Amino acid sequence: MRTSVQNSLLVAVSLLLGLALVEGALRIKGDFADLASQDLIGSTAIWERPPDAVETFQHPDLQRRVQIRFDADGVRNHTDVATSRKHNIVGFFGDSFVENRRIEDRFSFTTVLDQAAIPAGRVVNYGVDGYGLDQSYLRYRKYRMHDIRHVVYVFCDNDLRNLYETGLVELAADGDVAVREAGVRPLYRVLGRLHTTYLVLTAYYRAAALFRTLRPDETAAKVEWFVDLKAQRARFHDRIADAVVEDFLSASPGPDTLLLARKFLLLARKWKRELEAEGRTFTVLVLPRAIDAAVAAKLLREFDGRVVQTHGHFGDFGPYAFKTDYHWNEYGNLKIAEFLASHDGIPFRAQLRHSVPGERLKREIDAYYGKP
Repeated sequence: MRTSVQNSLLVAVSLLLGLALVEGALRIKGDFADLASQDLIGSTAIWERPPDAVETFQHPDLQRRVQIRFDADGVRNHTDVATSRKHNIVGFFGDSFVENRRIEDRFSFTTVLDQAAIPAGRVVNYGVDGYGLDQSYLRYRKYRMHDIRHVVYVFCDNDLRNLYETGLVELAADGDVAVREAGVRPLYRVLGRLHTTYLVLTAYYRAAALFRTLRPDETAAKVEWFVDLKAQRARFHDRIADAVVEDFLSASPGPDTLLLARKFLLLARKWKRELEAEGRTFTVLVLPRAIDAAVAAKLLREFDGRVVQTHGHFGDFGPYAFKTDYHWNEYGNLKIAEFLASHDGIPFRAQLRHSVPGERLKREIDAYYGKP
């Protein structure tokens, strides 16, 4: 009995020592540093931004750091006025394309639009990296006491996949959808500070993505390939995400994909219905990439609300994206700001009475990139 206990203790100590060594190595290398450095606080939408915080990130294409600031409400804010004190708000909700953590405040499209707004109106950035429709809806519910007059939800093609990942949306007995609020347990706060946590999560999801779509006869060959880490890094792709989007755009989507699409449509209708009951407007703004336009066109064809496509305005998205990152760059932010400031089909157009100084901002962006 004593030997068994001793062996168990030895195994436990060995595991803890091994994890400590891995954690130390990851910290020295800096792997997952951005993720582990962020505080996890209580949230209805799985993760949230800390109030009164300043965070710094590496610009994707330039050798410089980008600093962003969150106000007392936990909202990215380029002004000294707390979001809760602003009036006639045009609130942009969505994922990383909205939050723009890679872009300085002065070049973010929400800042550009805010500076073009009439004095009595404000444009606010409520975006959070990784948020889809369900988390954006919960974030709106959190801030619904703000003086938000117009809600703009920025649609990205992977928002359909996000419903699967979060699992917050369920069909209700009355044919509508119910959105479950999430939270952060104390244990998760501790785990969120460990670099090892993100290593394990990355390995798990990569393995799941790898094996989920395999036939039994393919598994052995894929296992052999998987242990080659260099090849794995070079060839890995998010197959789960691709499977959802590709299946949805196919001629015969599977039942699981169709269920996700139904949940998405019902939740979009629910959000619109609640906003209109409160005297607010709801607009779906589709990102300008071809894949976003295609998914939105099919996903929202039965949506009875306002959907604004931007692909035709941008055309080729290449010049408007970072070279080392698929998000829009400073030029892309200027492009979308110009589009919104001149588009008569959006309900908040009257709040954008000043034109966007496009030529001046383009010169500033050119100088930022060191162009002559």
